[in-house]
Amino acid sequence: MSCRFEKAFADVATDIVGGEAPPEWLTQALMTFARTVATTGLCEKNDPLCKEVRGRFLRLQAAAEKMDRALNGIRDGCLWMMAKDVVDLPPVRQAIRKAIEMSDRALDGIPHGGRRRARRMAGPTARVACAIIVIEVWTIVHGKLGGGHNDRVGEICGKYWRACGRPHIGKGSKGGGANNWRRPMKEAFADESALRRYVQTELQAVHNSAKNIVDSVP
Repeated sequence: MSCRFEKAFADVATDIVGGEAPPEWLTQALMTFARTVATTGLCEKNDPLCKEVRGRFLRLQAAAEKMDRALNGIRDGCLWMMAKDVVDLPPVRQAIRKAIEMSDRALDGIPHGGRRRARRMAGPTARVACAIIVIEVWTIVHGKLGGGHNDRVGEICGKYWRACGRPHIGKGSKGGGANNWRRPMKEAFADESALRRYVQTELQAVHNSAKNIVDSVP
């Protein structure tokens, strides 16, 4: 990694410790986690719009309801059906109604309108991953962290986001001001994914290793 990029992470580490020279382990940890921020959700821009996905389930639901009504029209037509087909008819109707219920459940979880995309990927988005890393690093350095409206931490999220090579967020901002990071930070605080556990475990290991080295110096 070039000196320019290493300095960008060192600057983020300096902001985290409050303007003092940051410990080497902190800058290295931020550089290590940068790949996670850089690669998480690279396909997000290819995810379909929410309104498109909602349309798919609405069409499925409409077709299933139409088929259910059509089956009602058979009535005494069952007399001309083979016995096996008559036996199969109730499970077919049950499957159709399950498709309608399945569509209802899916539609409940898909936001309405706008240009928001329906994510295919499980787990946190790239911005939430960025916020998770900054929050966990801040916590291990300072011992605790305030709420999701901590503007200083929000600004650091934006700075770390840019250091990881991600694009500007918001007009004229360098990674996005604190206001642009309030929702990702809120989601990060509530996150209980494997990514968060990984970040916590790795940070604790790196921090303990650095602390042991310092304690062993006479």
